[in-house]
Amino acid sequence: MSLIAIEGGEGAGKSALVKALSMEFTGYPITFVQEPGTTALGREVRNLLMDREMSLGAEFFLFLAARAQLAEEIMVPALKKGRHVVCDRYCASTFAYQIVGRGRRDLTETFLRAQELFPMPDRYIYLVVDPSIGLTRKEGSHQALNRFDQESLDFHRRIGDGYDEFFASIEDTVHVLRIDANIPEGEVHDAAIDIIAPLIGASKFAFSK
Repeated sequence: MSLIAIEGGEGAGKSALVKALSMEFTGYPITFVQEPGTTALGREVRNLLMDREMSLGAEFFLFLAARAQLAEEIMVPALKKGRHVVCDRYCASTFAYQIVGRGRRDLTETFLRAQELFPMPDRYIYLVVDPSIGLTRKEGSHQALNRFDQESLDFHRRIGDGYDEFFASIEDTVHVLRIDANIPEGEVHDAAIDIIAPLIGASKFAFSK
């Protein structure tokens, strides 16, 4: 069974893509999860992280705590039952946001050791978006902006650097597939479906080209 993590900066379209995938692959044995979220604990942690100011250390460890709960409660049992798992954000986000974006290189060793607690993805799908385009999308979406959305453009550029560094470090062991997320949403969805369909044995596509 495959664990597929979908990553990208703000406004890349991760959540819209996960929704499209859940519609496209209705009936297939796939569990869709959001990080942080999905579990009761994860939702509580998400509310704290999105809206409450806190120390950078607390932010880092809250993400790890929510991920540990999600892995133990949902992801690992699903994989053991023969289900695929598609995750909206995963470990790459913590490295990109909390270590590189926040400038906390001192947390790198702790981050790496914590990876032993979580199943390793078979694929990362990285939606690559220009930060200025992504933030403009978020501002025009009429959704309330969280405290990450309101960070500086430089912060979001550092996140992009963090993703690049993380993926460069794992590409010998994990497939990383990049999709240009600056293009229209439908084209992004088509590209992701073409990537995921063979992994789960799907043969029919709702988003035909």
